[in-house]
Amino acid sequence: MIRHVSRNGGRRIPFWRLLAIGTVAVGAATWASGQGRWAAALAAGGMTLSLASYLQDRRDNQASDIDVQAKGATFVLDQDDDGFYLQDCQRIRIQGATIRASRAMSGTGRIQAVASGGYKLVLDKPLPDGLSINWVRPMNEGSHTWPYSRVRAIFNPATTAQPTRIDSRTFQSSAFNVLPDKQFVSVKFAYYGGRGVYIRDSDTGTNDDITLDGVKIGSGKRSACFNPAGRRIPQTVPFC
Repeated sequence: MIRHVSRNGGRRIPFWRLLAIGTVAVGAATWASGQGRWAAALAAGGMTLSLASYLQDRRDNQASDIDVQAKGATFVLDQDDDGFYLQDCQRIRIQGATIRASRAMSGTGRIQAVASGGYKLVLDKPLPDGLSINWVRPMNEGSHTWPYSRVRAIFNPATTAQPTRIDSRTFQSSAFNVLPDKQFVSVKFAYYGGRGVYIRDSDTGTNDDITLDGVKIGSGKRSACFNPAGRRIPQTVPFC
């Protein structure tokens, strides 16, 4: 795994920003109490520390000129976390890596009509312990590719009840009624997994010249995710 991120993880408010906000608040209170000289000195010192922290945060975020030759290598992620996390990096290439979860997070099955009415899902293999049915969509049986279709059954854990479990391979739900009888389907066992590759611009910098060459992202991962802070980033390479 390669992970490059600022010391605050890029997810919390940067220390330099908290310091600046705190300085302004305390300085305003000091000024209001009639101690203008102390307020000015406090503001000058606080802003100097904020600037130093901001510059250090930028330096911590920046990795550059790294070429990862990973042809034939498989990165197995034991936890629901990101594989390659790149933040504010320049000229990074990852070539030939395969990234997947440590257990099967998706499978295949078939929709079957029920004699009493409705449809059921019959998985090719039992549902792994601790996982659930989340996305069911048509799949081309021979090539294991997806046809162009918006038809799917989605079970959002926050809003939709799970299908009724008949056994470890068989599940029934009215949501399957949108799929035709005997349809071969792919099934996701997690609503959203971690990202195989996460390329993130922070509020203090950007990523530039990031290349993913022949990277394969397998079961349970959300392919490559870009958070470009409002910039438009062309995607020229398909991910699988």
